Amino acid sequence: MKHVFFLFAFTALIACGEPVSAPLSKSTRVIPVKVAAVTEHTQRQPIVASGIVAHKETSTLSFKIGGIVQSIFVDEGDHIQKGQLIAQLAQEEIHARVSQAQSGQDKAERDLQRIQKLYLDQVVTHEHFQNATTALDVAKAELQIAQFNQKHALIRAPDHGRVLRRFAERNELVSSGAPIVRIASNEKHSVLRVGIVDRDIIHINLGDTATVTFAPYPNHIFQATVSEIAEQAHPQTGTFEIELTLKESALLKSGFIGHTTIYPSVQVAHYRIPIDAVVEANESTATLYIPDGDIARRVSVHPDDITNDHIVVHKTSNVTLTQVITEGTPYLQDRSLIHIQ
Repeated sequence: MKHVFFLFAFTALIACGEPVSAPLSKSTRVIPVKVAAVTEHTQRQPIVASGIVAHKETSTLSFKIGGIVQSIFVDEGDHIQKGQLIAQLAQEEIHARVSQAQSGQDKAERDLQRIQKLYLDQVVTHEHFQNATTALDVAKAELQIAQFNQKHALIRAPDHGRVLRRFAERNELVSSGAPIVRIASNEKHSVLRVGIVDRDIIHINLGDTATVTFAPYPNHIFQATVSEIAEQAHPQTGTFEIELTLKESALLKSGFIGHTTIYPSVQVAHYRIPIDAVVEANESTATLYIPDGDIARRVSVHPDDITNDHIVVHKTSNVTLTQVITEGTPYLQDRSLIHIQ
């Protein structure tokens, strides 16, 4: 009986023209929010990265010709002086070839003298004289080659430096050009090679300063300067390699991992956004809402730096930021209606 009464009452309301109110949809609900101002700053934004220590100049030394290694006078880690004898091949065969070439030249000189006298006496033809002259030229070239090979059967240090690696041992038979030792020159400081992503590389210039720390020396800060900047990204990592010349390299070994902070000389305009405005974030992107009249717009930015109370974003023409929404964001969607309190 009650069901009949309610059905009658509802029908009567409709018949009388009374409006039936529908609940507001989520998309038309006005959400109260609070906003905060975005400040602009022009400053040098530090760039943090890691890299590996390497010697600026390294050389892999080898013999010009093959042979038996007679002696190697250095070990890995040894300091060497310019011109110091590092290694040499067994000299018996090499000396014999030089002696053979010298004898060939002496014979060619004697033959030319004899042919020249006969030519002046018109006993031999001009062709014989030319052949003897050519034979002497060939003999001289053979002697030069033998003497050159003799010179390069010895390895001498091209600069002051240190032995990084030794590849051969005494009495080994090595081929021409086989690596014997690798050395690093002390003529230039060691460098830290660092991979920089594309959004940071555009802010770095030659001569920019940097500080570097290493785990073996936790209480020491090394000073460095940007000395090289790659023009092409590495095909495997996609980063651009730069070189930082370290001003104190005597304490460092090749392969040390350094953590650096680079200070670009060019000042760049940045937005400083309150951390409360960030609703989502990953390694490279932060999402936030900005007021646009009476609606909220969802935007993504790429932070250059993150602190406890704000994020720093490079100022670009893509997004203009004056205010961001800091309260009420959990209830927002893109283009939600808002009321700023």
